[in-house]
Amino acid sequence: MAKTLTDAYLVLLLAATIHGTDAAVRDTAKRCAKTLPRSKRDVMYRKGSMIPTFKADS
Repeated sequence: MAKTLTDAYLVLLLAATIHGTDAAVRDTAKRCAKTLPRSKRDVMYRKGSMIPTFKADS
């Protein structure tokens, strides 16, 4: 099932809020990018690296 870019952003922000680690945000961004159309994937990779979590990776 293909997600929209808005769905992917929401999932990414939820991962940042719930888990709070950079690793969780990166993993979520990679998973979401696989479900997006190819033309939108590069945007997801950039957003995944830009969301600050302010917590140390465990």
